[in-house]
Formats: sequence, structure tokens, C-alpha cells
Amino acid sequence: MEITKKQEARVFGIKEAENRKNTIWANISTYEGKTQDGKSKYSSWNTNFVGGAYEKAKMLQEKDVIILTKAKIENTYDKEKEKLYVNLTVFDFEMKEIEAKDDE
Repeated sequence: MEITKKQEARVFGIKEAENRKNTIWANISTYEGKTQDGKSKYSSWNTNFVGGAYEKAKMLQEKDVIILTKAKIENTYDKEKEKLYVNLTVFDFEMKEIEAKDDE
């Protein structure tokens, strides 16, 4: 599945990927709505930033909020480990502008 609609995400644990060239790895958290009891629900994603997103991602700081503009979600199944992995690859994103507060 490809993500082309703008999706906000908060970034955590940013680091250069160990096994992939020109890739930044991070966890991102996305808001998924409210539960039946009114609590906020979030999803967490292991994420690789590649291509045009790689250079931008090198400047990210812990807890930055980004807007995904081009990304892809894939499932990979490891037959030997009998485990399914969900991978998010980000090709482009924008920084969310911080709203200025008036000091009145």
C-alpha cells in the first residue's frame, strides 16, 4: 500500500540504519482516532527513510512531528522464523510547522 495523502507522525529513536546504505531508521507514532471509551489511540511503526527523505531525516530531532507525503507499507514474511514484519518506507516528508502562540 502506498501513502500519498498527508499523514502526521511523531518521530522517535532516530539513527543511521546499520544494514542499509543511505537509510535512516526510526520509530514513528501516528494518531488513529479515539477508542470507544474516548481515549486517544496511536500506532507505532518501524520506519526507513530513503531516497529524498534520507537527507531530510538526518536533521530530525527526537519527538519532531513530520507530515508523510510519500511512503509505502509492506508486509514481509520470514518463513524460517515464521514471523510477519510490517515495514514502512518513507520516500518524502515535510516538517510540521509549529504554530506560534501570541503572548497577550
